[in-house]
Amino acid sequence: MTAIQSADFTFDDRREHSSHDQVQPVFKGQLPERGSRMIKHGTVVVDLPGPTLRTGAIDPPPAVLRIRPTRDVFGRVVMPARVWLHAGEHAVIAGIKAIQLPRKWLSKLVAGDVIGFSDARESKRRMRITEVTETGCWAALEKTAYVVPGVTLNLKKRDGRKKSVRVTDVTRKSRQRIKLKEGDLLTLTRDVHSGRPAVLDRSGSIKTPATIGCTSSSVFETVKTGDPIGFGEGILGGVIETVEPDALHVRITHAPGSARLERDMRIDLTNRWSR
Repeated sequence: MTAIQSADFTFDDRREHSSHDQVQPVFKGQLPERGSRMIKHGTVVVDLPGPTLRTGAIDPPPAVLRIRPTRDVFGRVVMPARVWLHAGEHAVIAGIKAIQLPRKWLSKLVAGDVIGFSDARESKRRMRITEVTETGCWAALEKTAYVVPGVTLNLKKRDGRKKSVRVTDVTRKSRQRIKLKEGDLLTLTRDVHSGRPAVLDRSGSIKTPATIGCTSSSVFETVKTGDPIGFGEGILGGVIETVEPDALHVRITHAPGSARLERDMRIDLTNRWSR
């Protein structure tokens, strides 16, 4: 709902948002004279306070750790990837790639040990222990690996030690975001817990579109096909292609750069996002 009022003042075209997400104009001095006339009147458009539409929750990130070395422009490894092996008894420093293992097996490792494994893609990989400390070990990898809980690690030279152990956990992203590009289809639903990225097939094509919930169910009764919709103050925008009782199918038409959809992003049903 919008209120419009005329008054004897001029204002800057910028907008500010209050705690209720209403739009407030930023007032300034009078606009400069144009010829022999002075502009004294303006129109203010204010979004009145009310419930704000926002995106719902997104499924937690999957428990998969991607470990990759640094390569030059020719694809040659210039710096092996480093991963921290630990028993989960101490907090892992933020940003460090880490694999959690049983303490008994971990405590037997020594510098120079080589550990082989098949990663989540069934690719054969190996890591070499480069440093051993009281709380864990550092290992180096020359090839990219995807590690998930349950992957089996095998010592190449046992020397009387237990050969194999399973990964118990890996570090993961703190939250998941949904990456979208122009042309993608997004499903907006009444279920605020339905957020998840698109499902891809083996060729990389979208099998099931990305989904996100909406915090207000009334929107499904008021919008129509062809209406514009934006997310996150212009970060993402699109057009509603199909309206169903419990879902809106949105074609993304505005997704500059690496646009990502997150939880609690504002949903805008006006055309302001496209400005």
